[in-house]
Amino acid sequence: MPTPRINRTDTQDLAAMLALRHQGLTYDSIGQRYGTSRQRIRQLLSQMTDSVKAKVWQRANGCCEICGKPEAQCSRRLEYHHKEPIIEGYNQPENLLLLCQSCHRHIHKDNSPKTRSAKKAPMTPVKRLAVLIDTELHRRFKSLVADKGLDMSKVIRELVERWLKENETPQDKKEGQR
Repeated sequence: MPTPRINRTDTQDLAAMLALRHQGLTYDSIGQRYGTSRQRIRQLLSQMTDSVKAKVWQRANGCCEICGKPEAQCSRRLEYHHKEPIIEGYNQPENLLLLCQSCHRHIHKDNSPKTRSAKKAPMTPVKRLAVLIDTELHRRFKSLVADKGLDMSKVIRELVERWLKENETPQDKKEGQR
């Protein structure tokens, strides 16, 4: 059986490859199915123009959009994460986040076949807190946290803990333990 040829303009091939990737297949295994290298598959599935990368970088101010660490404080370069696994608009700035390797790995760890099959439970249960604040307030907070060399998540966690300590009644604590 001949291997399918990859035509860069064929969005059905790209959509099929993308679907395989989101099912947990590696670039290598997808490349084998399509008769090409893993590097070529990765290149096809992550074609992002420099202008799109620049917009995402500028929006994030060169910092991880989850923990707030600037690239200089990370052990590796910041990475681009796709929020939604869709083909249309897949590489648009609205669908991309700039993340440090640690946060990027954290996002994907519950979705990978390896971790789904692993029996290891996380040491500490974690929930992501999404908070809407105005852009200027966010920029000021992120900038100050970075200037002080702090972890944005840790600062927010401490603020939440302090607020709970000051405002939570014994009855609230009992109800929260259910």
